[in-house]
Amino acid sequence: DNRKIEWHKLNNENIDFLSRLLLQYLTRKNPSPARLRRISETTKEFFEEIQGDEVNFISKDFNNKNNWRNKRIVWHVDNLKDYQINKEYEYKGIEFVSDGCGNVYLISSIEKAIDVIGKTNSENKGKNDGKEKIFEEIKSNNFDWLRDEIEIEPIQKRDNRDGENEVIKLRKENAKYKNYLPYISITHPTPTMWQFAVPAECIPQVIKTVIDKYNQHFKYVIGKLPLHIGIIVQDYKKPLYVGLKALENIKRDICELNEIKTEISAVELNVLRKMGISNEIPHEKSEPLEDVYSLYEVKNNSDGSASGRYKIFINPDKKEAVWIDKPDSNEKNKMFYIYPNTFDFEFLDVNTRRNDMFYGKDGKRVTVKKNRPYTWREWDLFAKFFEYFNKENYKTKLQNIISLIYSKLEDWGDDCEEIKKFTVSSFINILNLKNNKNNLDELSKIFGQENWKQFVSMQPEEFKKNLIMFIDMYEFWHKVLKKL
Repeated sequence: DNRKIEWHKLNNENIDFLSRLLLQYLTRKNPSPARLRRISETTKEFFEEIQGDEVNFISKDFNNKNNWRNKRIVWHVDNLKDYQINKEYEYKGIEFVSDGCGNVYLISSIEKAIDVIGKTNSENKGKNDGKEKIFEEIKSNNFDWLRDEIEIEPIQKRDNRDGENEVIKLRKENAKYKNYLPYISITHPTPTMWQFAVPAECIPQVIKTVIDKYNQHFKYVIGKLPLHIGIIVQDYKKPLYVGLKALENIKRDICELNEIKTEISAVELNVLRKMGISNEIPHEKSEPLEDVYSLYEVKNNSDGSASGRYKIFINPDKKEAVWIDKPDSNEKNKMFYIYPNTFDFEFLDVNTRRNDMFYGKDGKRVTVKKNRPYTWREWDLFAKFFEYFNKENYKTKLQNIISLIYSKLEDWGDDCEEIKKFTVSSFINILNLKNNKNNLDELSKIFGQENWKQFVSMQPEEFKKNLIMFIDMYEFWHKVLKKL
């Protein structure tokens, strides 16, 4: 590079800025190529560890080895011909596939296949009680329910050359069960991303596992190394390319980190940091690592003033030094900047829904779902929502509340005060909470408030924003996961 500094052309202001910048480069540890490589290797190892521990992000229901849903049936067939290998077959709408080792796999759902490949029983066929008995047999690796023999035909038939359309006979005595995990890795883990597919009901466990692993691996840089979880849910019968296209949209590419820069109080920041520090192992506790990584950018006060431990240039292009400091919970009014971890979700009920996922310069959706993505701290509120409303006598009432909220948001628009009054009244009346303080307080925690008094004291604009989050919670648990 032939560029050089022409000192004689610099004024005092430029010399002062350049001197400060050079001093900072000399006295602090900068991200050298070697360090950037280590960061890249660490983030890739993080994804690889999650991939290698996939059992933990599959729900307990699937982890149970005695569960009929994580079993597939495999028949061994002697003397499969070359044209019968790696080919798809069917029997009355049920699909199979052969491999190169003489095995034929049932690839349709066992639940769907029972009525077709099970023994004919007009009394039990199609009835839940009859199926439950068969499920118990499957758990016990019992094949008494299975037909003695079925004949499967090629799905794609050709001109009958050399018997290529020949059927394959599957016999019960050659059948066995094989356990499997319902998981597919769509891409290999990279330093910045990993995409995979699991059953929708496993999503809460996936989120929990990723958060726990992140807090273990990156405990000292929470708020500085943001990770985004993008969730796409679609019916397994829908074209896979639609879901893959949606994944590309929801991964939220950002051009500059400042796009997702977020204000946070010292108290809230310390809560986040403690979540990570609680994962310290003995040798880490003996080293002052927390102090080394505890500096965050300070937000200027309304008058433009600020203070901190050090004043440095984070972004030299702006020619403006900023204060960095360690958050102190006693300084309740002091604000900092972080780059939060987030999650977003979308249910592809129609194929065109994949076009709904666009993010603005602030990292938020540009549509009516502008609350999304949510932070990982707000995931705790999503979990509280499910815990609170996952009661038989609340499910219908919840649907009534959601219908009323939808209608009033549409009718009253920006009249946040009236929306707040109506919603508070609806919660009390529909859920019968008038004289139940404990239940009122528990409901308030879904909105991030400690008690009912704080809940009803929220500013109308903030209340409306939280109400939209409440609707998103309902959509996540009811529409996406079908758990409520």
